Amino acid sequence: MGSPKSGTLYSLAMFGVVSVLAGLLMAGFVVPGAAMTGAVARAGADALEDLPTDMDIGQQAQRSQLLMADGTVLATFYAENRVDVSLGQVAPIMQKAQVAIEDNRFFEHGPIDFRGTSRALMSNVAGGSTQGGSTLTQQFVKQVRIEAAEAKGDKAGVQDAQEQTLSRKIQELRYAVAVEKKYSKKQILEKYLNIAYYGDGAYGVEAAAKHYFNTTAAKLTLPQAALLAGLVQNPTATDPVNNPEAAITRRNTVLSRMAQLKIITTDEAEQAKKVAFDKSKVVRAKKDCIASKYPFVCDYAKHALLNMPALGKTREERQTLLNRGGLTIRTLIDPKAQASAERAVANMVGPTDPVIGGTAIVQPGTGLIMAMAQSRPEMGTGAGETYYNYMASTGMGGAEGYQAGSTFKTFTMAAALQKGFPIRTRYTASSPMDFTGDTFTSCSGGSRRVTSK
Repeated sequence: MGSPKSGTLYSLAMFGVVSVLAGLLMAGFVVPGAAMTGAVARAGADALEDLPTDMDIGQQAQRSQLLMADGTVLATFYAENRVDVSLGQVAPIMQKAQVAIEDNRFFEHGPIDFRGTSRALMSNVAGGSTQGGSTLTQQFVKQVRIEAAEAKGDKAGVQDAQEQTLSRKIQELRYAVAVEKKYSKKQILEKYLNIAYYGDGAYGVEAAAKHYFNTTAAKLTLPQAALLAGLVQNPTATDPVNNPEAAITRRNTVLSRMAQLKIITTDEAEQAKKVAFDKSKVVRAKKDCIASKYPFVCDYAKHALLNMPALGKTREERQTLLNRGGLTIRTLIDPKAQASAERAVANMVGPTDPVIGGTAIVQPGTGLIMAMAQSRPEMGTGAGETYYNYMASTGMGGAEGYQAGSTFKTFTMAAALQKGFPIRTRYTASSPMDFTGDTFTSCSGGSRRVTSK
């Protein structure tokens, strides 16, 4: 950690550079470059010309869902627990709370808040409370860059997007100008609310509302909205599940700020501060097949997806798409058939029995799975649990695999009847039997002679 003196020097440098840079950035959009005078202005303008004027704001990571035949969710896959919503699906009080605590002049200033930046830098130089000075648009730009790096698995890029350097600040400022030329303030706020991290695994306001309060973003109340709005600054240190006292303190700061700005009355703020956080309403998002009601048939479906070339060139690309692409995958897995299969197997073989039982039901003609059950139905390492799907091959999440056994008898009998053998035909099949010297016709029409036992 640097000394107070070095921190002051950095703040002073930032103040000077950002002041000049802000003027150059804005001037670049309102006056010709020839109007700028002085070596510093010309050098700054040349440097800015080398920076991109637009940024790609792609789709943020979304949850994918694997559905059963009746539309019931079998499993949810995600790298980030997020559900995008429109601004109209976010309670107005939540919108106001977020703007109030992060950038209360958001709808008044341009992409760069000269007043806020100058105030924050001077406060830091003077040794007062540490202030960021970033506009809500600049914060959004930072989150987009972090998200883009994470999507590529670029850890260095994630660090670069957060490092405290002048070059990062310059890039953010330039991008902020570009973003505000392309999107309206309301569009930026909507995107911000969807990309922001609200702690404890909740990305975006909709997922946060569900996680902390078991509600939707549209139904957030004043104390709930204030709590969520306060989390964005430091979501790890202030999330109410793991740090309830810090979360309430931060929430009350938001409420006080909203009252100061006359968004709410002082009485409304005081009443909201009395509301306690109800941890019993916290909803843990279920992730992947281990959290599924039917984990093994789910795991089989997941392996099938990861083997599909249409979802990506490599298994890693397919996994990334599954975790971040917001896919909806529909299957023929029948919940009623699955429940019946589970009961049938459980009635014959118990989880801790030394033998293993299982069954699979497929749709005639297509071979699509409708149900798959085994006698050890829970994923885990405890008694009667396993991570192997005993109904599957090793490449599909199974162990060593098993022969179909007597299941083949049905197909042999059907083939015999089709060939004209009477139903009363009998053969003596003593055990063991010696087929040495016999010749058999294969399914492809060729023949093979048995040369040994």
